[in-house]
Amino acid sequence: VFTEYLRIEGPAGARSPEILLRRARMLLALGRPRDAADEIEPLLRDSRYGRDPRHANWAEGLLLRGEALLEAARRITDASPDGEERRRRGLAEARQAFEEYLERYAAGLPEDARPAAGSLDAAFGLAGVSIEERNWSEAARALEKMLGLAARIPAVAREEQAARLRRAHFLLGDLYYNEHRFSEALQAYETAFRKYSASEDRL
Repeated sequence: VFTEYLRIEGPAGARSPEILLRRARMLLALGRPRDAADEIEPLLRDSRYGRDPRHANWAEGLLLRGEALLEAARRITDASPDGEERRRRGLAEARQAFEEYLERYAAGLPEDARPAAGSLDAAFGLAGVSIEERNWSEAARALEKMLGLAARIPAVAREEQAARLRRAHFLLGDLYYNEHRFSEALQAYETAFRKYSASEDRL
């Protein structure tokens, strides 16, 4: 059905951006992250789709592409052909997508302005990239940024992100511990337990 709609209506179709997003999400759920990233690329770069960063579909596509690229890079093993280089490129592409999202939708806002809720996902994605690169200090900075942004988004949106925020606190504690920042690690763990005492899962 989606393919037929795109064939008939093309990029100018009113629902074409939404359909690309749906197909990309389906591909990601099916364990095909590289295909998902490629699926979303036209929405972001093809002028026939409008390429309007002010549109919610464009922002969602940028974030989804970053998440798909990160997952694809995680699946590349060093044993595969050119695995190390392809993994490095994939992580760099993912980082670029997350950084662009934060630059467009969270950076330079007035103090009283609310960043897009997706900014939390983008910052968490940046932390994921840095962890894959084994750059603990950079991962910690990304999570600190995420938690700072969380304080500025509406309470309802923050509640929807509760599971990810819980995970971010625990992960930040682990990263601090790895850097021998023990008092900060303890504080991160205590914050996680205090704020999310009803949740028993670590990750």
